[in-house]
Amino acid sequence: MLNLTILYETNSQLAGFAALIVGIVLAWKDKSLFQVSFACCFVVLTLEYII
Repeated sequence: MLNLTILYETNSQLAGFAALIVGIVLAWKDKSLFQVSFACCFVVLTLEYII
């Protein structure tokens, strides 16, 4: 079963979805786990602040 907890753990599902897309793209480009997690956290933080 596919677990998309990232969509429901944020206050906005849009922020979670954006972080999911960013994480997939960066992982696809062979970035390190630290870079992927940092980028995802930054996207969520930024979008939660804006929204």
